[in-house]
Amino acid sequence: MNSVYSLEKSSNGLLWVGTPGGLQRFDGYGFDNWDQSADSTKKTGLSVYHIREDSRKNIWVFNTASAFVFPQGEKTYQEVPFITTIPSSDNKQYFVPLQESDNRLWCYSASGYITGFNTQTLKG
Repeated sequence: MNSVYSLEKSSNGLLWVGTPGGLQRFDGYGFDNWDQSADSTKKTGLSVYHIREDSRKNIWVFNTASAFVFPQGEKTYQEVPFITTIPSSDNKQYFVPLQESDNRLWCYSASGYITGFNTQTLKG
């Protein structure tokens, strides 16, 4: 782990670290790599630029290509489709994920597009 892009301390005291190589979890004793897709047919490079824990204790990660969620208690991630139509020209680099309410996480892209994710259904 040479570079750190993002840090998030979850409600249970764990430290989540976003790196070019994926998501790392530090429990106070050591690091554990969290990079397994729930869909075994997908091999996605999981560079993690932003991390956010939602009110349901799911861990959301964002990179320059996609959004992913690790449902509470699971070590595998699933890719989350977007609810808005984002032009293919958008670089999809998402910044500052913010939770508006119990069920909605909002992000904006470097190109100015805003998209929301439902934290209950785990969909865009």
